[in-house]
Parts: sequence; C-alpha cells; structure tokens
Amino acid sequence: MGEGGVCTAAITEVRYQPKTFRAKVIFLSREEWEAEVDNIYSQAESGESTDASGEQEAAEIRRDLRKRLENVYEFDSKTNELPNRNSLKEKPHVKEHWESGKSETVFEEERADKLYDSMGPVMATRNHLWPLIKKVEVFGPMEILKDRLVIVDLPGLGDLNPAREKLTKDYLLSINLLLIVFDSAPLISGEIRDVLVKSNTMKRHKIAGTLPYVTYVGTQIDNVADGLMEPDRLEDRLAKASKEAGRKLNEILSELYDEIFNEEKPDHTINEKYFTSARESLRIDGKIRGDPDIKHKNLTKIPALAKCLKKTEKVSPTAGGAVLSKSITVF
Repeated sequence: MGEGGVCTAAITEVRYQPKTFRAKVIFLSREEWEAEVDNIYSQAESGESTDASGEQEAAEIRRDLRKRLENVYEFDSKTNELPNRNSLKEKPHVKEHWESGKSETVFEEERADKLYDSMGPVMATRNHLWPLIKKVEVFGPMEILKDRLVIVDLPGLGDLNPAREKLTKDYLLSINLLLIVFDSAPLISGEIRDVLVKSNTMKRHKIAGTLPYVTYVGTQIDNVADGLMEPDRLEDRLAKASKEAGRKLNEILSELYDEIFNEEKPDHTINEKYFTSARESLRIDGKIRGDPDIKHKNLTKIPALAKCLKKTEKVSPTAGGAVLSKSITVF
C-alpha cells in the first residue's frame, strides 16, 4: 500500500455483468470501526517491548497503526506514539461521512479505466475514508467470469477489524477454487503460510477432493528476469526465472504440506503453478505505455492462467473462487 496508492486491505469481489463496469464500495459501520480502534490500541500495547532488540520492531508496529488512525483523526503526526484514546477527534470529512448515514458508494462507467479513475478519490490511501472500507464489489463484462465464476481477493487473516476478518474466514469456508497469489521474488510470505496453516482451508479442500484445483500464481516474474545477466532475450530469461522460482516454490510447498497434513501429505506437484508477467501482457495489449519486450502473449502466462480459471466449471456449476493475496490485478 504505497503513498497515495490504492487501498488493498478490503475484501474485493469481482463478478460478471454485461456492457458496463460497476463498483460498490461498502463501509464499516461506526460500531465496527470503533472495534477496530480498540484492536489498534490493544495491538500497540502488546507490541511494546523492554528488550532493546525488540524496540525497533515495536516502533514499526506503532508507526503502521498510526497511519490508519491519521486518516480518520486529527492529531500530531510528528511522533510515532499513539495519541490518548480518549482525545481522538474525527476529521471533518470523516465526521460528515458518519453523519450522512451512507453505508456504501456506487460507481458505474462504460470502461474499466474510467471506473478505476472514478473510484480513485475513495479508494486512494491518501483519502481519509480508506480505513473505513469493509468490502468492494466490482462488476463488468469480463468474459472469464461469464459462466458464474466469482473472484474474491482476500487480504488475509489477522485483520485488525473483526468484521473484515469474519468475512475472510467465511469465504475460506465456502470457496470452490483457491488461487494463492504472491510476488515471484520472495514467493509465499509468512503471512500467507499462516493463513493456510491456521484456517484449515487446505484440509477442507483435501476432504472435498478439490485440493488439486488449488492454484499458485507468482506475479512480476519479469522483475526477476530483468535482474538476470543472461540469456540476452527476455523470453529466455523469463523461462529461466520461472524454472528457478518453480523449484524454490516446490521446496516451500513440501515443507508447508508437511506442516498442514503431517503423515497424510498429498502430492503438491500436481497443483498448477504460474509465474506471470502482467507488465508484458498489458504492453502487448497496448493498455500501458512502452513497447513489449516479447511478442507472444502466451509467454506472459496470463492466457494460461485465464484458461486455468475456466477449470472452475469442473469443480462446481455455480463456481466461486477466492484469491488469497496482498493484491491482484484481474484481466
């Protein structure tokens, strides 16, 4: 979540609708937000440390928690310390939001980029209301979703807000297809590992017979390839980077499946794995500036991933899918 970037902390649901693009931004109630503020202060207190080695980590926790509060309340931001809980004063725009009684905001445009621009003032992290977003529902004429496939972007467990965390847990218990999305460089983060271990999601998929449909998607493999000195051609470096990332991912999954399944560990090598380059895919389609360094879109693995999503129809005629990630771009 960068400065002025788009908030990715909320759950995002993507569905099909013909012709136009529409988005509904759903906000937390005042009671739900107050519960989150209570959790922020509880986490700050639990993060305090008398150990010198842990003081830096505790300071980082307080700084992250302050960022959330700074968008909603007026207080001195020159220090990393949290203000007194009883002295918090809401910013005018936030107070106006509560007084309006508005629980959601709806946007509709003919093009996806126009919808993105329209949502920017509400979704941007520089906006005072982004911490209050509970869920985002997006609808549009995406052919990949036409057969009742629903994609849900889950930011993960451990959310400071009980309402958002409950939504995440409910989705993890009901989905038919799970995509686990991560950056191709560090691969699966500790946060995603914790979700997979603690939520029992993988065990549920094993019992239901849908574990083979759990799919692993590495993003920005082009960044990894850019860092390689050879071969000369990008498509060859993409292949080399993908092969090495696949090898490391299999090692991680072997350890992860040991932890989750113990002696009844299934074969993780049967799960689909894709290392994608959205940058080159968007360049080929002319959606972002810059000449593509590769000519064939298949080399980006985006078409293969889209084909994989279609497999959801085999899992359930009314298939729903969830994406467990920090962020994802849907094409």
